[in-house]
Amino acid sequence: QRTAQTWTLATQDQLTEVANRQTLLTRLDEEIERATRYGRQLSIAMIDIDHFKRLNDTYGHSAGDLVLHRIAQVIQGSVRRVDIVGRYGGVEFMVILPETDVDAAASITEKIRRLVGREEVQLADGTVVGATLSAGVAGGLGAHLRIDALVRDADAALYSAKSLGRDQVYVFHEVEDDRR
Repeated sequence: QRTAQTWTLATQDQLTEVANRQTLLTRLDEEIERATRYGRQLSIAMIDIDHFKRLNDTYGHSAGDLVLHRIAQVIQGSVRRVDIVGRYGGVEFMVILPETDVDAAASITEKIRRLVGREEVQLADGTVVGATLSAGVAGGLGAHLRIDALVRDADAALYSAKSLGRDQVYVFHEVEDDRR
């Protein structure tokens, strides 16, 4: 029992009960290796809670923690068993989507965005709050994937989603070079 407890403490984010950053990056590396070995697609979604600082400032950190936990559970409950959900940092989550191209990943992430947008969390004082998400999706075929580039591209797409008004999913696409 202690070994299981230690394993959970080492691999799981204590607040959200999803994978922690280190576990997430280890699993991403494993999934990239698998996608490369079998020539499969792999996508990731970087998801960030919009205006979370405002929620914390208005209702307090315990309310923020409650919302963060609830959103993590909605994300976890919205994906397939093979998908990996983790807290990447702060109020940012990553979803690893094995054998999934970017279009399918965008559809899954859009579903998550809509579900979280409808979620209401009741705070200790009875106040009901909600949140929206911005997300960036990136992916590709196994042999072309590199962990740092994949995370960078998904993060760039997330930044685009936020820059374009938040509460949306943006898919990273390589800029094609037309010079010949």
